[in-house]
Amino acid sequence: MSIDYVGDHMMTQAIDAVAKNAIRHFGRAMHPQAVRIYTPFPENVAIDSCKMSPELRQLIEIFVPDAKDRGLYSHQAKFFKDYIENGKRNFIMTTSTGSGKSLCFWMWVFDHLIQDSNATAILCFPTQALMWSQAERLSSLSCKESCCFRNPNVPDLVYAGSVSLSGGQIPWTIWKGTDKDEIMKAHEKTAEFKRARIRIATLDKAHFSLLYDKEFLKNLSCLVLDEAHSYTGVFGANVHYFLKRLYASKKIKMSQHPDIFLASATLSSAKTFGKMLISLDNKDDICHIHDTITPDVALIDVDEIPKILNAPPNGGLMRIVLLVEGGVSDASLISFISKDGNIGRNINAIYFSESKFGSRLLRRTIQGNTHRRVEIYDANMPPEKRRIIERLMNDSQTKGVTLIGTSALELGVDIEGLDLCLMDDIPPRTVDLIQRIGRIGRRPGRPGLAILRITMSPHDQSILADPLNSFRIDSTRSNPLPLHLEMIRWRHLILGCHEWEWHINKGYLKRTLFEKAFKEYFPEDPDFQELKNRFKKNYGDLVDDKNEFWYYNGFRGTASAGSVPLIFGNEEIARIDKIFVFRDAHPEAIYLGHDGCTQYQVVDYSSKWSEWDWKNPKSQWILSKWLPSLESVIVKPVKENVATRGKWKDSIELYNRIDSVSSKVTLPKEGDFEFGVWDFYRKWDGYRVIDLDKKKTVDTVTLDEVTERFKAAINAGERFPFLYPYSYRTLGWMWRFSSPDGDEERLESLGDITAKVLAPFLADSLESRSDDIEISLDLSTGALHVIDAMAGGNGLSESLLTEQRIPRALDTCKNSLSQFLGDGKKELFRKYVLELANDVTDYSPKEILDVIQHLYSSWI
Repeated sequence: MSIDYVGDHMMTQAIDAVAKNAIRHFGRAMHPQAVRIYTPFPENVAIDSCKMSPELRQLIEIFVPDAKDRGLYSHQAKFFKDYIENGKRNFIMTTSTGSGKSLCFWMWVFDHLIQDSNATAILCFPTQALMWSQAERLSSLSCKESCCFRNPNVPDLVYAGSVSLSGGQIPWTIWKGTDKDEIMKAHEKTAEFKRARIRIATLDKAHFSLLYDKEFLKNLSCLVLDEAHSYTGVFGANVHYFLKRLYASKKIKMSQHPDIFLASATLSSAKTFGKMLISLDNKDDICHIHDTITPDVALIDVDEIPKILNAPPNGGLMRIVLLVEGGVSDASLISFISKDGNIGRNINAIYFSESKFGSRLLRRTIQGNTHRRVEIYDANMPPEKRRIIERLMNDSQTKGVTLIGTSALELGVDIEGLDLCLMDDIPPRTVDLIQRIGRIGRRPGRPGLAILRITMSPHDQSILADPLNSFRIDSTRSNPLPLHLEMIRWRHLILGCHEWEWHINKGYLKRTLFEKAFKEYFPEDPDFQELKNRFKKNYGDLVDDKNEFWYYNGFRGTASAGSVPLIFGNEEIARIDKIFVFRDAHPEAIYLGHDGCTQYQVVDYSSKWSEWDWKNPKSQWILSKWLPSLESVIVKPVKENVATRGKWKDSIELYNRIDSVSSKVTLPKEGDFEFGVWDFYRKWDGYRVIDLDKKKTVDTVTLDEVTERFKAAINAGERFPFLYPYSYRTLGWMWRFSSPDGDEERLESLGDITAKVLAPFLADSLESRSDDIEISLDLSTGALHVIDAMAGGNGLSESLLTEQRIPRALDTCKNSLSQFLGDGKKELFRKYVLELANDVTDYSPKEILDVIQHLYSSWI
């Protein structure tokens, strides 16, 4: 468990010195009050008071060595009582960070496997980092001779092992990768993988592959879903229907419904949410284990903070949050952490960056100005390097490291040795903010300090208005699950047919048994051909009939086209999402490495398709197939003090109108409306050159310039990387309304900035991210476009038309803009737009507000 006593008074002294330095550094920008979050430890309960088998008790004492003397926390004891004595089967545990949730779900899993020697189990995590952290824990309990090492780049990384219990063995394995993981493919063919009774997996892997392994599925006794708060929105709906597929398949195999354990540190309305996610008839069918204590959140005068950090209270974990008001001065936290001596050489810090490129620039800055070690942790790092960083930060001897992370570290990654958390940009969801703060102060006697920059955005200002509720876990709310999205339900029903089609056609499964099982969980007849015809009728032009795995795509509801590695020789330099090739790995691109010092130039693209031909630049086959088929980007080191960022132009065009929209949809009162399948088209348009020392653009290279060099290279018989446009089909709509008055050029720019301001409000009404949907506003022609930001669609644009989300978003946007009306607020408004929309504007709040009002009046 992560709550182990660590006496480290010198570390405590260091963190109070950091608070003093911060208060002095930010001066009048420092808010006069700080937030103290103190989480008392639960009461201890003697392990003897819990009735359990000798095997389970033995395993607990191995898992948590001090449990024999200290006992269990009260909520852990309650779990064992409800599970062992009261016979509860399904659980949702919502206890604070570091409170021992993993002990409970692991003992729950092992007990299932002890009770039934044929039983299997799967533990699913939303990220590979979480998956590997649990694998590390299990490997430490495994017999050394049973551990299997597969990755030559991380030679001590354990892929499989076996835990000894009462003379028997329970083998386990990692299970990951839905792409081109050759190491995992080879591992899946080994005896160690095939005999494993426990699979530690990502949810994506389970979605793609679990139901094809019929024997493991038949014996599946229990399923763990960790970080349950992340299974919301489109992702959550897909998890919900994946479980329904699993239940129906279990019924076909005449085996019992698996028990399910949900775990999260930040989730409200837990039983209701759990009932919806895992499809229970009654919320009492799931047992809720929650903290017996509530974190104490209090406001403290900022001048008292160093003294409190110097002598933290016993019996719990303490975290202090300092609030820096960005509107008072240029209060960037980067200037603070870049000054040698502000943090010292003992503190381990994490800075949350909203940009991977920004992370690399920051690393370069800090390394040039301080003596601290700086490491980056983000999704662009090769997986092996991420594992190395995780181990570094979990080493109790690690001190003086600044870790620059993205949202990949929001979730409960078991990195315990962090003392300081800094955020220049605060995530919009309270649950994510609390998760970030939860990365620090995870050990007794070692309090955590968080420093947050409060911008002019409405969300950030709401923290200043009500700081206590902004940091109370019981004030967070879980996002609803959009289970009404027929598109997602149909996808999973079609997948169920696909996963059993071979068995039906071969006569190994009676069609009537299949239909009965699936009809119980999907209340309609699962006729494969009829379903495909229905999907084709409604969304036909979205479907890639030649790709049998098309229906598996979009599980997380994002625009991701998969990842592609940047390769130099035999070394993987980075791994980026293919959709960001336009930005990070375009022709002539210079990519800044994770060390912040080394640059790599793109020299070629490797694709499994060899038919690309400059003579057919407009081929739709090229447009739709080239980027997804990209296998690697070939790079070489260069010594230039610059990096590049690609530019592109997006356009959309209606491909096929759909008239059969859901009855829940509400259309605007005025204007014309078209819902249907749209072609999304992205064309690369040159790039910017950024001076790494000055941190600003020093040149812009146009597409025409690159095209001329491309043609010259081809004529000379030389290879030259060229980035073909990318297109895909997706769902969306266009609303034509009466255009406001004004000249065309002004209306064009006003429409662009208004769309950027409006986008976060529309996304918020869906409780999604702004980049989950594509929004454009053309005021010169009077057209608002909204499309799903992923190939094949996910239903978000359609969902936006239900439950009065459009007028509610417009009304909220109006109220937010209204606060900037009046004299003397021009600069505040400019800062607001910069923070909200990541853009600058010379338009007044009234000009943008008038557009929003025009849209609102035309809609209702």
